[in-house]
Amino acid sequence: RRGGQPFDVELSLTVVNTRDGALVVWLARALDGGRRTRAAVEASERRYRTLFDAARDAIFLMRGETFIECNQATLSMFGCTRGDILGGPPTRFSPTLQYGDEPSGPKARARIEAALGGEPQFFDWLHCRLDGATFDAEVSLNRVDVMGEHLLLAMVRDVTRRKTSERRLQELLHTLEERVEERTQALQQAAAELVQSEKLAAIGRLVAGVAHELNTPIGNSLLAATTLADNTQALAREMASGLRRSTLESYARDTLVQSSLLTRNLQRAGDLIASFKQVAVDRTSAHRRVFELRELVAENVMMLKPMLKGLRGGAGRKLNIEEDVPEALCLDSFPGPLGQVLTNLVLNALTHG
Repeated sequence: RRGGQPFDVELSLTVVNTRDGALVVWLARALDGGRRTRAAVEASERRYRTLFDAARDAIFLMRGETFIECNQATLSMFGCTRGDILGGPPTRFSPTLQYGDEPSGPKARARIEAALGGEPQFFDWLHCRLDGATFDAEVSLNRVDVMGEHLLLAMVRDVTRRKTSERRLQELLHTLEERVEERTQALQQAAAELVQSEKLAAIGRLVAGVAHELNTPIGNSLLAATTLADNTQALAREMASGLRRSTLESYARDTLVQSSLLTRNLQRAGDLIASFKQVAVDRTSAHRRVFELRELVAENVMMLKPMLKGLRGGAGRKLNIEEDVPEALCLDSFPGPLGQVLTNLVLNALTHG
């Protein structure tokens, strides 16, 4: 004013074309307190409306279970007009049944009541557009007070991409779990087959070694038995022509020698067969039993000695296995795996040492 006091005015500018050209007409109207308040409210509403419509998430206002306002993103998200939404219930945009509850069921009503009571609600919900197409969404419900009235402010965010990725990830994880299970079973089967083949290979080596070791006592026994048979035939011929005392004494001496040789060699063959039988049973069955450690070591060493024949160590020294095991040392354990360990140690020493 003339005295320097400022005051609020409402201005209106209009262009008027006259003979002298375009003129600008200024209209100024002084605003009283009420006018200033209304102008401020209108400006505030315009600002909030701009922000409301600029939001990318769907935002709508509900009175109870009725839509009373929505933003532009709501219309785009649901593919409808304001007339399709305002005045209607939220169940219009929800499938019949989802997440174990109906859109108007007890769980849904409990969420609305909790939000109106001042407790914000956050949940996932399956929505449908006006054309019937469905999409996954995150929903938040908050109470807002407008001129003393409790209203619900709902925000809906389309999370179809995220949900699709999560479902694909779950399917992929399930597929991976199945593949891992299949691979694990295949590996376990392969490991079992490998162990079994290793056992059979070890038994095969034992068979070859025992067969080679049995050749000597069996050959000696066969020689002794053949000699006894020849001596007996010679004695029979002597008896036909007249038996002399010297011939009988010679036959008796030879028979004792051959019988002793035959007994020792057959005993040796029997020991080899018994040891092989016990070792083979232990290797294939892997049962637990009580056994003497010294006896077990001796049986396994007996099976291994044929493999050492013809081999030489440093400076041409002959290879030998020395046993140093206390007597009467009984174990309650698994002789098969223990024998396999001893065999592997000796074979690795022969191969690499």
